[in-house]
Amino acid sequence: MKRSLILVVAIFSLCVKAGIASSADVEDSRRRTGPPNATISFGQWETDPALDRLNANPTGGAGNNHELIPDIVTIEAGGAVNFVISGLHNVQIFDDGTKPDDIGTTVPQPLPGMGGGIIDDSNKRIYRGWDPNPIPNNFQRDRVEVVHFAEPGRYLVICGVVNHFVNDQMYGFVRVLPEKKGGF
Repeated sequence: MKRSLILVVAIFSLCVKAGIASSADVEDSRRRTGPPNATISFGQWETDPALDRLNANPTGGAGNNHELIPDIVTIEAGGAVNFVISGLHNVQIFDDGTKPDDIGTTVPQPLPGMGGGIIDDSNKRIYRGWDPNPIPNNFQRDRVEVVHFAEPGRYLVICGVVNHFVNDQMYGFVRVLPEKKGGF
């Protein structure tokens, strides 16, 4: 009798687990079909040579590369991009169709700051993130900024630190596809 009871409990447990899994599948089928958001690393701390940030960031940005990785992401309209920012970087996003050559790096005059200052070109700019220059050289510069994209298009994303954009070509693109019917 005990074996029968154990067998019944085991079968019941499997059925309940299968029911939960199938209801999760139903819930997942109602979600957006494309990627609702993506992540771009905005600068990364290097480990070769070894880097010790226990008390402060290295001076002059040593140990931090100036890249967007990946430099192109694709989401659907209504989705967002998580910009994971390491160090002295400034996220700026420009409207559909803007090219790197369209960005004014000297006119208007950049805002003051390290790395040549912060680009101050508002033409077609739809988002400009937080200016890290007033913050001491500590860990508060590492942060995440999440930006929503409502409309389809190909948006230019740059590091607004003049030297990073001009000298290191620190830019990329967010490709926003039309939202698929059915949405969430």
